[in-house]
Amino acid sequence: MVSIKGLEPIQRHSWLNTGMPLKIFVAWILATIAIVYLKNHVSAETVVNRHLTPQERQGKQIYLLGSSASGREITALLGNDTTEVPASALPCVSCHGYDGKGRPEGGVLPSDITGDFLMKPYGITHPNGRKHPPYTDRLLRQAIVKGIDPSGNKLSPVMPVYRFTREEVNNLIVYLKRLGKEKEPGLTDTSIRVGAILPGKEFPAEMAMAMKEVLQSYFHDLNEHGGIYNRRIELRFSASGDTPAATQANVMSLLEEEVFAINGAFIEGSEREIDVLIQEREIPLVGAITNFPQVDFPLNRYIFICSLV
Repeated sequence: MVSIKGLEPIQRHSWLNTGMPLKIFVAWILATIAIVYLKNHVSAETVVNRHLTPQERQGKQIYLLGSSASGREITALLGNDTTEVPASALPCVSCHGYDGKGRPEGGVLPSDITGDFLMKPYGITHPNGRKHPPYTDRLLRQAIVKGIDPSGNKLSPVMPVYRFTREEVNNLIVYLKRLGKEKEPGLTDTSIRVGAILPGKEFPAEMAMAMKEVLQSYFHDLNEHGGIYNRRIELRFSASGDTPAATQANVMSLLEEEVFAINGAFIEGSEREIDVLIQEREIPLVGAITNFPQVDFPLNRYIFICSLV
């Protein structure tokens, strides 16, 4: 007899005799993986939350990936080299970090490039003594595409010069003004909201019930021990539908509840629809359960597959 805290002995579920204990084990594994993900992506501080505009999202793509929403390849020059390289090899985030404040590496201290810092009304003094007036949008464009600060000084040779279109550099500047202020949905000072897509009506009812109980028990135990950075996990549940469109609608409804991530989702037969939706919303899905995981490139960096084959 096996018992999981918060559950009655699983022997009482007759459907488990058909091999369904694997599903409970999978649910437990997903919960464990989710905790690892949450602890690595939730900080002890929170900031003001607001959805990104389309322009900010495009700027964020450039900042994180060095790629354009248009599909055009962005290139860059580094130092005195005249050979252009893909900007995807030199994305802003690699030196300036996800918060834009820069991280020392190899003796180099990248500048803080958050909008609040760059546009200080009294100007900026860098650690190396370089001084200049505050940036404006025009001066930021000059720095990004020409490598020159507001006083006409050349930027550090380790700072790439990017070959952006006017629209691309404007999108990046708009995002820099949000950088350091962005917070993921479902995250407050006291809670982290996590969703799950349970097996729908096409599966035995006991299967969905067992998975739900395991997740509730696991996160209840975590909350009893202080949660994550003193934030409690709040679970939100939905279920897969009998058609891809129905599953997509259910996932959309779940996302409207402002979840930080989805921990486990039965998406069998709806892989394409859910892949597009998760990519658009940029919400991590940890443990997409399917027999047909995406294997072609480019992979969706927001989906972590748990294949049943």
